[in-house]
Amino acid sequence: MKKHLVILTTIILLIISFTFVSAAIAPLTIYKTKANYNNLVPVELSKDKSTLASFPGIGDVYYNGELAYPTELNQGYLLDNRGVGPYSAFLDITYEEYSQLEQNPSITELFNSILDNDPFIEMYDCTQADTHREKDKINQLIDEGKLEEECELIIETEKEETDEYNQEVEKQIKEGKIAFGPGTRKRKE
Repeated sequence: MKKHLVILTTIILLIISFTFVSAAIAPLTIYKTKANYNNLVPVELSKDKSTLASFPGIGDVYYNGELAYPTELNQGYLLDNRGVGPYSAFLDITYEEYSQLEQNPSITELFNSILDNDPFIEMYDCTQADTHREKDKINQLIDEGKLEEECELIIETEKEETDEYNQEVEKQIKEGKIAFGPGTRKRKE
């Protein structure tokens, strides 16, 4: 009887500890954007995109001691290293510029610096996929067309919407409303 109780207690403890370990695993988000925002700082908006829900402090734009640029993957996908989600937007401020600020910008300054509040073409939560953040394993999923099979689809934009967006960006460039700098897009005043 005691042996069964010990085994049962061990099983229960394993289940509880697995639950806590699973909850502590960092999300693994893979995404594509409508334009190259790789060096721009993301912030999180409210669901209706009317307010800023969260933003990084000036020291929070690092991942493993380096600026938290996303990891480039095959076919234009990116592996998030900062914490983007379905309500993320990109500022017109680079990681480098942000990390060198003397103090955190105000919420108003950040909100007014939003370059794109609808930047994603696709986004997947691959936390449960057996990739362990290994670039080669993730690229294999991408190349074999298994992202939707192994990961949870969070965002998917129709191709027509993406084409329409790209046409609008090209129009604004021609009109001089948007200028491209070294690796970043900035609004013209």
